[in-house]
Amino acid sequence: MRAELTKFKVKEGKSEVVDEWIEYMRDNMEDVLLNLEGEKMYVETIFREVFMDVEYLYW
Repeated sequence: MRAELTKFKVKEGKSEVVDEWIEYMRDNMEDVLLNLEGEKMYVETIFREVFMDVEYLYW
């Protein structure tokens, strides 16, 4: 088993795009799960954080 954590800085002004992307994934969960299965991924978690006025996504 392999675990990874990657941190991505959200470009300034792109928080709305992140919101849309998260909503898209929630609305299409069956397809998301099929994709994960195809990649042999069993868990994928995304955390969102704002630290010192900068937004980050942790994957």
